[in-house]
Amino acid sequence: MNNRPPTRIAAAVLGTALALSAFAPAHADAAEITSIEQIQGTGDSSPMLGQDATVRGVVTGAYAEGGLRGFYVQSAGSGVDITSQASSAIFVYAPDEASAVQVGDHVQITGQVSEFYGLTQLKADNVAVLDEPAQSVKPLALTLPSSDADRERFEGSSGIRV
Repeated sequence: MNNRPPTRIAAAVLGTALALSAFAPAHADAAEITSIEQIQGTGDSSPMLGQDATVRGVVTGAYAEGGLRGFYVQSAGSGVDITSQASSAIFVYAPDEASAVQVGDHVQITGQVSEFYGLTQLKADNVAVLDEPAQSVKPLALTLPSSDADRERFEGSSGIRV
């Protein structure tokens, strides 16, 4: 039987705990947050095309199966009326994470801004479901616009709660 002094055991336990704490996940709020509206922009394509961005929002639709393999997020508290010329929702292409989110989750996503068949999306590198509450999105009452220019601001509307 090996006799170990209590201080050696305590030191080993403390050393292990310190080593493991170095691998703790980073807090989700460590990144600079970009608004979805800023990513969407008001033109035919995103002004941030090809850049990395981190957004926060509320999941309004999740499609783990089928062809989409992603989900829509909308800026927390948005809806009811349109206050800017840019959409407050964006599609997140996240084939591996789409099944991990549910409608109503408050999430933070980091990824690259891209266009897919003329629609702005975020190709997710990291998706985190946040514990902190978010303002719910409100249904948007709208009249469908007749011109292409007027419809542009609704580009991400397929993810907006209407």
